[in-house]
Parts: sequence; structure tokens; C-alpha cells
Amino acid sequence: MDMDFSQVKSKFLTAALRVVNDPRVMKLISHPTVMNMVTKGLNFKDKIDATVKIWKEDN
Repeated sequence: MDMDFSQVKSKFLTAALRVVNDPRVMKLISHPTVMNMVTKGLNFKDKIDATVKIWKEDN
């Protein structure tokens, strides 16, 4: 297998976009409960990223 990271990343993102653009998936994602959970998850991820960044700066 002779692929570099950018090719793998591109293929992964293309596949993810195909899934997200499916009308059935869009209907599920747009449900208020799901959107609320996604937003909370992204906020939590941002807090973890900020904490990791602080830890890296201390070292």
C-alpha cells in the first residue's frame, strides 16, 4: 500500500461527506435532541483540546 497520509485523509473525508449528505442521515442529525448532543460533545472536545494545549505548553 503506497498511499500517503493526505490521500487517506481525503478518501476518509469524501466517504464521510457521502454519509452525511444522505437525506436519512441529515434528517436524524437535524433532530433537536441529536443536535443538542452533538453541540455538547463538541464543547467537551474543545475543553479537552484546550487542556491538552496548556499541558503541552507547560512542558
